[in-house]
Amino acid sequence: MNSPTALAVDIGGTWVRSALVDHQGNLERVQRESSAALGINSASSPSVSAENMVRYLVNLRDENRDVNNVGISLGAVYQHETGVAIASAPLWGPGEFNFPLRYMLASRTKLETNWTIINDVSAAAIGESRLNPLLTDRPFYLFTMSSGSAVRYVDSHGIPTTERAGRHAHGEIGHIRTSFVYNGQHIHVRCECGKYDHVSSYLSGNGFANLLKSDDILRAVSAERPNWMYASDTERTTAYVAALQVGRPWATKLHLAIADSLLHVITWLTTLDPYAKIVITGGFWDALQPHLTEAILETACTEGPYGIATDRNWLVERLVPTVSRNPGLVGAGLSALDGVSIATPETKHACTRMKGTR
Repeated sequence: MNSPTALAVDIGGTWVRSALVDHQGNLERVQRESSAALGINSASSPSVSAENMVRYLVNLRDENRDVNNVGISLGAVYQHETGVAIASAPLWGPGEFNFPLRYMLASRTKLETNWTIINDVSAAAIGESRLNPLLTDRPFYLFTMSSGSAVRYVDSHGIPTTERAGRHAHGEIGHIRTSFVYNGQHIHVRCECGKYDHVSSYLSGNGFANLLKSDDILRAVSAERPNWMYASDTERTTAYVAALQVGRPWATKLHLAIADSLLHVITWLTTLDPYAKIVITGGFWDALQPHLTEAILETACTEGPYGIATDRNWLVERLVPTVSRNPGLVGAGLSALDGVSIATPETKHACTRMKGTR
């Protein structure tokens, strides 16, 4: 008999989170560990990273013997039919990687387990769609600003999963070329995928860390903080927030540049579907959200999409606050509880499709 709760695991480029999730989306036993400390995003090769990930998941499963449904939110484009992971720059870099995760997990544990694997942005969208009453029967975009950045669009057809949407459907907005102007200069920042000037180069935790180390920011901050280049990413981010709060010119200008780039993305989304709501999630957004919300609402009054820019409320009406700080965990757990496994003879491991997905 299936247990009334599922073990959910959200694997990202910065953190690995786990919890027990029930059918109402309630979380228990919430834990968080560094992806680097687990060797998941700091390994010498994708193969070593995969081995570390499997070992961690099997141990976690063995520690939770009272459940038999496990949902994994994976920060990668994952092809269930072939066992190939594509384009997970924060985890193991760009490109394709042969990674039959479900088969590897099933072969490593003696416990009867229903393994469900889903893309992390899809998992977050599932969590929000199930828990947020403002999104009931409404199209919406979930835009995550975490280690990387990506978008999932949800309409009346449900949430597209990778195996139905096509192999390249999840590269999306995080790797679209964009521009970032600071103090009148175009700033060029390398994305985790190896290319330059992507949305994720600026609107993500990893991108922002690289942005704070760029020559243009260094020149602006050097008089105030001569040891800037030798500080850790956390120390630089903390210093940025502190400088922003006291109105340092360099921090204020950088903040407005970030808000402008974020508004560009929101404008793209609004142009594609003028009626869709927009939910923004992710650790990078959470860290800067109070400041960014105020800045983008102010900028939206003059820089909004054609035709509705003069409506001062156009953005307020579209932005919907998230109801959970861990939507990926909720979505992974609910997917595991609702999922149906479908065998794939070609790879001798199973793929999973969730109810309400296409």
